[in-house]
Amino acid sequence: MDKNIYLDNNATTMVAPEVFEAMLPFLKDRYGNPSSMHRFGGLVRKYIDIAREHVAALIGAHPSEIYFTGCGSESDNMALRGFCHEHPGRAHLITSSVEHPAIQNCCRFLKNDGAALTEIGVDEMGMLRADMFEKVMLDRDTLVTLMWANNETGVLFPIEKLAERTKSEGAFFHTDAVQAVGKIPIDCKKVPIDMLSLSVRHIDEKNPRVKGLRDRLERELLARCKGAKRNGDPPQRLPNTSNISYEFIEGEGILLLLDEKGIAASSGSACTTGSLQPSHVMMAMGLPYTLAHSSIRLSLSRYTTDADIDAVIDAMPPIVDRLRSLSPYIRDSANG
Repeated sequence: MDKNIYLDNNATTMVAPEVFEAMLPFLKDRYGNPSSMHRFGGLVRKYIDIAREHVAALIGAHPSEIYFTGCGSESDNMALRGFCHEHPGRAHLITSSVEHPAIQNCCRFLKNDGAALTEIGVDEMGMLRADMFEKVMLDRDTLVTLMWANNETGVLFPIEKLAERTKSEGAFFHTDAVQAVGKIPIDCKKVPIDMLSLSVRHIDEKNPRVKGLRDRLERELLARCKGAKRNGDPPQRLPNTSNISYEFIEGEGILLLLDEKGIAASSGSACTTGSLQPSHVMMAMGLPYTLAHSSIRLSLSRYTTDADIDAVIDAMPPIVDRLRSLSPYIRDSANG
C-alpha cells in the first residue's frame, strides 16, 4: 500500500495546513517573550490575546477564563491538584472508572496524599451509572471530575445534567473535554461548569460526513468479521470514533498487521501504549477478557477519505481470519 492511512486521531492529529501557516511567523520572526515589556514581546502578546479570544468563543466562555497549558494532561492535573490545594484535608474527588489516565492517575495520587476518592462505574454501553451518581454526597469540598467524551469508545456523558446536579448541591464540577471540543458543540454559558480541560480545534463542519464514514466502516466490519462486537452506546458517541472487539484475538496482533498495510490504529489510550493489560475502559464496561483484550479503536478526522475506509474494510477481515486461525483459545475450544 503506497499511502499511509491514519485512523488514530483521538491520540493526536496532523497539524492542519491553516494552523501551520498561522504558526510559521512565530517560529521565525515573532519569537519574543510575550511577558516582556518591550515592543518585540508585546507584539507576540497581542496574538496570544487573540488566541485566547478564539478559544473562549469556541466554548462560550470569557477570554479572562482561558489559561494555556502544555497539554490536556497538564490542564487536568492543574484543575485537580489546584482544588485539593484549596481544600486541604477536606477534598473529596468524585470521578468515573473509565476516565483518561491523566485523571485516574492524578486522582489516585491525590487520594494517597489525603483526599477522599469515589469512582463511579459504567454500564455495558460505557454510560455512567446514573443511579450510583445520584447516591453520592456532594458539598463545597467536593469536586466532580467526569469526562465529556470517552477517548476509547467516544461515549458521551450527559454533562449538562451531571453538572446541574453537582452545582445544585454546592459542589464543584470539572470536565475533561479534550476529546469533545471541536467534535460537538459546547457552550459553557448553558452548562454550569467550573473548570474544563481541552485541546483547541474548531467545530468541524464536516462532522456529518465523518459520521457517515464511521458508520459505514462499522457496518461492514461487523458484517464481515465473525465474533466482532461494537463497544459503546451507539447513539451517544462522538461522530468520529469506532471501537470494535474481535473475540479470541490479541489486539496487538491486529494493530501490527494493520501497520504492515500502512494503517494506523490504536487499542486504547495513547498514554497506556505498551501495556499488556486489557483496556481499563473495556473492563469497566464488563467485557469478557477475550473481548476486552481485542478491542481496536479507529478514530477518523476530516482528512479521512472514502478510499481510506474502503482500504480498512478490505484489510480487516483477512487479518481477523488469519489471527483467529492461530488463536490458542480457538484450538483449546476445538479440543474440548
